[in-house]
Amino acid sequence: MISQSDRVNRILHPKRYVVAILSLAIFLPSASLQNISGYAAYENIQFSNVKGVVIDKETQIPVQGAKITLGELNLSTISNIDGAFSFAEITLVEPILYTNLLIQAQSYGDWQIFGIGLVAGDTLHIDAELDSIPTTIEIPALGIRERPSPDLTK
Repeated sequence: MISQSDRVNRILHPKRYVVAILSLAIFLPSASLQNISGYAAYENIQFSNVKGVVIDKETQIPVQGAKITLGELNLSTISNIDGAFSFAEITLVEPILYTNLLIQAQSYGDWQIFGIGLVAGDTLHIDAELDSIPTTIEIPALGIRERPSPDLTK
């Protein structure tokens, strides 16, 4: 039950109660966020990076405009004037993710790597030398996970 002096304080000093309610509202959402179903899954998300350079095998000149694709992730980018490319903060829900990489450029054969492992917290560096003949590199499976199929052209 509210006393007479509390009623007078609420009428004369309503700001005190508003500040207290706002302070409580600011702290409650962050504390209760941990109890939301599925929140724990987001704590395990980690990131990996891929970067590299695409050059002409014969002349060693950077290849600008090459399309670089990470297969199962449906990510692609284009090499810049220096032949450089990068994929930053690729989301991984497991410590390692196996995928395929395809590099395509006009007047060159496709350059492919099958079974590359993206490791959480790491950056994979790839320097590709393109030639008119297609190049395929297959990394042997380590037995940790089944690797994706090597069909990137579809």
